[in-house]
Amino acid sequence: EPQVAPGFGVSYADVVLGLPTQDNGAAPTNERHFMVEVVLHNGPVLRRAEVTARSQACAVAQTLRFFELEGTPVEKLMALPPAPGESLRAAAGLTEVPPTVVGGHEDCALGRFALCTDPQVHVQRRDEDELGLRFLAPPAPLVKAFFMVFYADVHFSRVTAVQLVEVMG
Repeated sequence: EPQVAPGFGVSYADVVLGLPTQDNGAAPTNERHFMVEVVLHNGPVLRRAEVTARSQACAVAQTLRFFELEGTPVEKLMALPPAPGESLRAAAGLTEVPPTVVGGHEDCALGRFALCTDPQVHVQRRDEDELGLRFLAPPAPLVKAFFMVFYADVHFSRVTAVQLVEVMG
């Protein structure tokens, strides 16, 4: 049953960790349902959507740690995780996969899309199995930590891997 969010707003962490229940005091479940309404000020409901949020286990597949001279520009290469279903295609003996066109470029990497959580890290695709990361090393003793999230689709809805990158200055 959909729940009413408090008037001050709700963060995603509040949703997946469980909101305090107001009526029955039951323990939070792994799934929360919300009805999201977009309302014109003092007017009718313009749009309504039902949202289900499910908590998931930590998906960090690997942690990469780099030790760099503080304040220097850093350029690192990172291997992309295997494409989803690539091993199944290889086991079946299928070698030709029709390319898809995304943003005017052929995507021969079988649907491997990357997102960096730090806007100060420049990410560039080097080849079909490699990413280049460029950023400044943090001053000592700070640590620059960010996630590289890999997706199987252009809509960034199907996560295939998450890697934590830590850079020590």
